[in-house]
Amino acid sequence: FFICHGVSQRVEVYLRYLPRTATEARIREMLSSAGEITRVWISKDKTTDECKGYAFVNFRKNAMARNAVLHYNTWPKNHMDGKNVVIEPAKAWDDGKKEIAMCTYGLECSKPDCYFRHPAGWAHAPVTATKSSSGGSKTKGGGAPAAGGVDGGVRKKKVRSKTRLGAKARQRAKKRAEKESAGE
Repeated sequence: FFICHGVSQRVEVYLRYLPRTATEARIREMLSSAGEITRVWISKDKTTDECKGYAFVNFRKNAMARNAVLHYNTWPKNHMDGKNVVIEPAKAWDDGKKEIAMCTYGLECSKPDCYFRHPAGWAHAPVTATKSSSGGSKTKGGGAPAAGGVDGGVRKKKVRSKTRLGAKARQRAKKRAEKESAGE
């Protein structure tokens, strides 16, 4: 998990199950013999200024972070105020975009607003208008996102019409109209 190919080193570790009394000085003291610590960030409650139970620690070198994970996850080295702190490598942040799965029906999919990705040549591929060299317009499959909200394999939020009523609201409106017509 600590593979380094010269681009960037994984020098950050994640500490969880910290006691509420944990401070930066206590964490530095606990991990000081693992290597040179460059930064300690503790998640704190804004109102009470107590530790929320997790922190991130940056070391100067990848080997120091690996040493902290491998050798400081055992008692008594990871013990702090009655709790056993778990030390693990920090994971990179996710950008929140997920790859959309391929449609299981493939080219045979008959839904024009299918949410999933489709192979090239799909019958309901999105169509865009582009200018030709003669000045007219011609249609070409490809570029535009499908009606289902797919653009380049990345999910996009569908926009609902603000005037469209929900099922319950439609039922209430229908009953109201029936009462009004029966009362007249």
